[in-house]
Amino acid sequence: MKWIDVLVIIGTVVAAPVAPLLFDSHQAVIPATVITIGIAMLVLRWWLHHPEFNLLLVEKVLTVSNATGRKATLIRNLHGKVTLKGLTEFWCRNIAADGTIVNIMINDEPPQKTIHETGDIHVGKRFPRRLRGGEKFSLQLSYELVDSFINRTGALIHVVESKTEKLRMIVMLPRERPAKSARASLRSDGQSPKKLPDPLLSGLNAGERVEIEIENPKSGAEYCLEWSW
Repeated sequence: MKWIDVLVIIGTVVAAPVAPLLFDSHQAVIPATVITIGIAMLVLRWWLHHPEFNLLLVEKVLTVSNATGRKATLIRNLHGKVTLKGLTEFWCRNIAADGTIVNIMINDEPPQKTIHETGDIHVGKRFPRRLRGGEKFSLQLSYELVDSFINRTGALIHVVESKTEKLRMIVMLPRERPAKSARASLRSDGQSPKKLPDPLLSGLNAGERVEIEIENPKSGAEYCLEWSW
């Protein structure tokens, strides 16, 4: 439990018993002050826990360039809206893959901040000015993958780290090696994967494009789009 949560609990416990005294004009000053402090603590707690942004759309597009699966590119398009707190920077966290990740870019520029941590990469971009509440923004994260899809099955995974209204995951495969089948699943709260509706397979050769779209994906959940080829 964080310190602000402790303060809110204490403020609420202290304020609750004296709330009725607010209606007694002779004893109202001190109780009113306590109630005000309690309300202020609740507002502060809301402010500290409130996210800086909500994501309207996250679109991940994985393009496998050759039939061997040794060259691929991932592009993550993000469209969001800033909350009342404002936003000064944006982080793309937990970038990981089988094989090697190279040439990470945000909006076609090298990240301003990069952190390597236990096999994951976190990259950040700082905005030229503080974005105000209600403003919308768009970012594109891209990177290349080497030797990441050399097996008979492959997967594109997304973990919902921020509140998201829509998630779209697309895999583009070479015409000479389309997907034979595909499946999608959801894993959350440490439970076994839950099967989702079958992905859409399309393209000149069915299976060149594999796609799923999820409305209001669950926060903290892992969505997996797998294919066999």
